[in-house]
Amino acid sequence: MEECWFVYGLHIWRYFIGLEVYHSKGTESSVSFLWEKAISRLCIGWCHTHPTKNILPSPTDHRTMRSWVKGLNRSFLCGIRYGSKTDYYCFRRLKEDRSKIGYNKLKHHRIGAVVLAKIYGKDKVS
Repeated sequence: MEECWFVYGLHIWRYFIGLEVYHSKGTESSVSFLWEKAISRLCIGWCHTHPTKNILPSPTDHRTMRSWVKGLNRSFLCGIRYGSKTDYYCFRRLKEDRSKIGYNKLKHHRIGAVVLAKIYGKDKVS
């Protein structure tokens, strides 16, 4: 069963500092959430589980994140968890072509529900 948490916090330059809140559960292959929570300026992204060991963004993750970045015109975190392993990605508009959305794996630390993450490296096109 997939699960999801919003990440509320701050995005300052290349850093994200957030807290995982508003836990919800879904089905074997999807999870939904209240979109009203996502449009809050406090929402910097969300973390969700994947049913398989693959913790790379899925095609659904890419479509979802592109829509939110374009719709709200800001960067978002996408956390993907399987078991005890979690990876975080940042989806954002590319500097060289603002019409395209890129993503980047983040260096991060989790302390309980607190997430500290930093953008590094070159963006890939989503």
